[in-house]
Amino acid sequence: MQLHRGAGEAAQRDAGGEAAQGVQVQVRGAHGMSRIGGRMMLDYPIYRTIRQPHDEGPLPQEPVMPLVQIDLRPTTPERISAIRDGVYAALRASFEVPEDDRFSLVNQHEAHEFDYDPGYLGIARSDALVFIRIHCTASRGVTQKKALYRDIVERLGHAPGLRPEDVFIHLIEGARENWSFGRGEMQYA
Repeated sequence: MQLHRGAGEAAQRDAGGEAAQGVQVQVRGAHGMSRIGGRMMLDYPIYRTIRQPHDEGPLPQEPVMPLVQIDLRPTTPERISAIRDGVYAALRASFEVPEDDRFSLVNQHEAHEFDYDPGYLGIARSDALVFIRIHCTASRGVTQKKALYRDIVERLGHAPGLRPEDVFIHLIEGARENWSFGRGEMQYA
């Protein structure tokens, strides 16, 4: 079997180009489409879950696992909760992260451990700056990433009241086989 990226019913074909029989294809997160050579193509790669007719149980979800790391100056537990909640809500909305797929680490730094340029790229940052690193599988394109960045900034502006200039986001993508959620197993590969 050979997987094809693209829209519509041509998601899976056998080696001879014929549509495979008895196979269900689950597609998640198909937001951006482009026309390339007369075919509609996704703007970003997605993973499809292939299920043979003899398989039992529900279809597994596309691996989206985010691990969020937040670095900031010392602050209150309430402010930390608002930041964690805002980032998680944005991931759920923009990256379609499943409920309960929530893993985050918060690191607070004293002034001598927290270095940044207050004007790099013409962005006026303050000591309220928050660094957000999101580790996830490589399955999203530029359009979806831009939506996530905007969503995080908007949510953190609402609560806890961060200025857009004080939200620094770094997305780190990796292959599915780079994750182990416990027991020394590779759950996504």
